[in-house]
Amino acid sequence: IEMYYNASNTKGQSSASVINQAVTIINAQNLVENYPDLVDKVNQTQCLSIELNKVDLKSKSLDPLVSFGFIWIFLYSTLNNSINQIQQEKGTKTLMYIIKSPINKINVFLTKQLAVIFQFLLMNAAYLIFVKTVGLFDFKITLSSVLVWLIVILTVSSIGHLVGMIFNNSGIMLIVELVLVFPVLMADSLSTNLLSKFISFFPTYKATNLMIESLQGEIGNINDIIFCLVTIFVCYIINYSILIKKDAVKLCDITS
Repeated sequence: IEMYYNASNTKGQSSASVINQAVTIINAQNLVENYPDLVDKVNQTQCLSIELNKVDLKSKSLDPLVSFGFIWIFLYSTLNNSINQIQQEKGTKTLMYIIKSPINKINVFLTKQLAVIFQFLLMNAAYLIFVKTVGLFDFKITLSSVLVWLIVILTVSSIGHLVGMIFNNSGIMLIVELVLVFPVLMADSLSTNLLSKFISFFPTYKATNLMIESLQGEIGNINDIIFCLVTIFVCYIINYSILIKKDAVKLCDITS
């Protein structure tokens, strides 16, 4: 009889020990009770052997260090870049000229999100090459993972643009940025369910779940995907409404 158990799990070790003893006792009792006249002969010829093999099961979960890096790139860097895009436009007073330009208001954010996606691709490509080279992570890019990544980036960047449009104070924007990212980062790094319960409604938390599942070779939770798509749609609507409102403001007063 060959038994395989997970050597890193105490329950597996205990179960293997109990089964080993049970099989030995049952075999001995069966021989003594039913075949007493053959006990001696059986003891000389039986070929019962139990081999315990330690098996180290590989977990699908990401290494905490690798996960930290991906969350930093997917969430913090993407959110920070998108907020800074709007903040810089406000600081240089060019946002009003962009609003007044004869282009569709949605195109303003689409162009800026393309810039965020380009920056993300550069950082993520460099990080993927690094972790794969040092042997920390081995990942195969698939069409489903690319689509999930696109949803995650659009979700985070649309939130960043919304934060940049609503708030003018850089300090408040930084606080919002930290609130949206660092609880998610801590929950993943500490692997705690307690903190996850309090931030489960964060769009950044939903996006992180999709990101991690895609890196583990999974498609992702459909509810998280729907939540992120709704977040993108809502942010677009609000940003569009803010631009329309600002578009009604005159660039200068005309006096006669």
